[in-house]
Amino acid sequence: MGDATRRWFAIAGGVLLVLAAAAALLTREPPSPAAGSPGSAPGEAGSSVTRQEMERLRADLEFERLARRALAEEVALLRRALEADRAAGSEWAAAASARESPAESEPTPAIAEASTGEKPGASGFDAPALVTAGLAELDAQRLRERWEAHQLEKLELSNLALREDWPRKRLRRESFALEGALRAELGDEWDAYLYATGKENRLRVNEVLADSAASAAGFEKGDLILSYDRERIYDPGELRRNSAACSTGSYVAVEVIRDGNVDTLRVPCGPLGALVDHVKRPPVAP
Repeated sequence: MGDATRRWFAIAGGVLLVLAAAAALLTREPPSPAAGSPGSAPGEAGSSVTRQEMERLRADLEFERLARRALAEEVALLRRALEADRAAGSEWAAAASARESPAESEPTPAIAEASTGEKPGASGFDAPALVTAGLAELDAQRLRERWEAHQLEKLELSNLALREDWPRKRLRRESFALEGALRAELGDEWDAYLYATGKENRLRVNEVLADSAASAAGFEKGDLILSYDRERIYDPGELRRNSAACSTGSYVAVEVIRDGNVDTLRVPCGPLGALVDHVKRPPVAP
């Protein structure tokens, strides 16, 4: 923007000089012709000089006009680019917030598992924490490299959305697809990936409602839900979707971690009737 401003002042100065010259030419008296010049009418030579100078002045004015128009167009382009950059930044922030809480817009059943967990942790990948939790150092490093590649993929997606002026819904949809592809690729290692990136990866039973399926099955406060109907569970939205997708009247297996051991409880398909917290816990080996 600094270069454009300097160009503007330079052009403005040139315009003022040209206008001053025009004013001087228009107000001065034309020179008298030399006495006794043969074949010359009075004032003819002076009129000829004035016309030449006026033609030059018109050409200079036209050049300045075109230069000012080009500068105005350049400033307009820079302003539009700045506005687009700000809008894209807002869209990306909204999409990132949606990725961190994907189940916000989903309807909650009448008797549902409610989440009262903490907010996602800071960005980054803590490979040493995975090693401390029991993961092999080579596996922790491999997951970190995949995390770095995923960050580049997200940056490229954001850049493409900005250049092609994507609507917010498309950016959000593409971001979900990118995250889903990574989860499918990692499989059960998604648990360790969430833990290393500071995200909650476990549901903790905070309250078991009386006369509920969870109460009848023997759920206890503090149980950590690991899987529902043989599928790993990492957030409350997944538990709601899975409990609604099974066959009504059938029984499903729910794995829970209790006192460091994995237990399997059988419950009828449908809401458990338990209140859960979304918490971060060390990953469990597949």
